This record gives sequence, C-alpha cells and structure tokens, in this order.
Amino acid sequence: MREGNGGNPAAGNSFDGVAPWLWRLGPWAHRSMQPGKSLSPSEESLRRRLSSGQVSPGAQHELEYLIFKTETYISHLQTIRAFLGGFIAYDAAFRAKQKKDEKQMLDQFDMCEFLFSETRDQVLKTVKQLAASAFVEDPTEKYLLFRYNVRFVLPIEQFGKFIKNVVNFHHGQPWPGQPRRNPLKNLLLV
Repeated sequence: MREGNGGNPAAGNSFDGVAPWLWRLGPWAHRSMQPGKSLSPSEESLRRRLSSGQVSPGAQHELEYLIFKTETYISHLQTIRAFLGGFIAYDAAFRAKQKKDEKQMLDQFDMCEFLFSETRDQVLKTVKQLAASAFVEDPTEKYLLFRYNVRFVLPIEQFGKFIKNVVNFHHGQPWPGQPRRNPLKNLLLV
C-alpha cells in the first residue's frame, strides 16, 4: 500500500500528521496567519510609494510593470500564507488525535479544509491577475503564467482533493479510493 508521502520516507505517512520538521514553523505562521493583517508592516508603505506616480518622463511603463509585479508577488505570498495555515491546522488535528480529543481533531480538520480551499481561491486569484495584465503578451510573462499553472495551480487543486479525502476519512464519510463493500458477500449461495 502506497503511503501519501510521495515516496519520501523522511516525510512519514501524511495520514498520520505533519512531518516533525514542519513544527518549527508554527510560531512564525501563527503570527502571520491573523486575518486582515498585511504580510509585513512595509506592505502598505510600498503600495503607497508605487502608486504615487512620481516617475521620470518616459518611465511610466516601467512603474506600471513594477506595480504589476509587486501586486502579483503580494498575492503569491498570501497564497503561501494560506497554504502554510492549512498545514498548521493539519498538524494541530493530528496533535489533537494523539491527545484523544476527537472534537478538537475534527474542528482542526475542518479548519484545514477551509484553509486549503482559501489557498485554492487565492492561487486562482493570482493567476487571473497574471492573465488579465497588460503584460501577459510578453514572452517571459506568458512563460511565468504557464509555470505558475503547472507548479502551483494544479498541485494545489490536487492537494486540496487529498485533504478532502483525509477530512472525510476522519469524519467517517466516504472518500474516493475507499475499499468498496462486496454486495455479494452477504448472499447465501444454495
């Protein structure tokens, strides 16, 4: 039976919780996961400076490109923040399971599923932002959009399905890949 660790024995079995090395990220992530908080104190300052429009003649195009790249990068960092929050909730669920606190475990699994759904929504927002820009016709930007789809959108969508299966499993609900009951098993053959 294949474990959900991508063949990496150091990662452990993902149905048993998060690998121990990820626990060290907890304190930082809890500080950065507070809703409505910017990623850093300078985020708003950077946005104000870029939107001031004070550039040399002929440099407006470069300013617009810098604003586009900055906004895209902020959106990408928000995706990473939500993704990390999902991992922390996943870990908290398994810690609650070890303590035999089933209610806390199920609550954390629900939070995990919610945060991975937020991650998916945020990554799609970032892709739409990339695709809708005036710079999308540039070959480099087209390639970045392609790579973002391949390296972030598709894996996050697939990982979200995996998380849904784990959550369903622990809630006692059916999940894809669940062994099916044989309907003929209970029939008496005479």
